[in-house]
Amino acid sequence: MTFESKFTFGDLVAIDGGPVAGRVIGFCFHPHAHQVQVSWWNNGDVVEKWLGSFRLTLAEESRK
Repeated sequence: MTFESKFTFGDLVAIDGGPVAGRVIGFCFHPHAHQVQVSWWNNGDVVEKWLGSFRLTLAEESRK
C-alpha cells in the first residue's frame, strides 16, 4: 500500500485560505483521508497542529 499527499515535508501551506501560513512537518494517513501536521509562529511561540488536508493549500513564499 502506498500513501500519498499533495504536500511534502517543508512545504509552506496556507490554512483555510487565510493569512496564517505554516510549514508541513508531519503526515497521518487514515482510510478515509489524511491529516497534515503544520508548524507556525504565533506571537513569538511555535504552534504545531494536526489539520485535515482539505483545509490546506500551497502558499507562495514572499522573497524580498
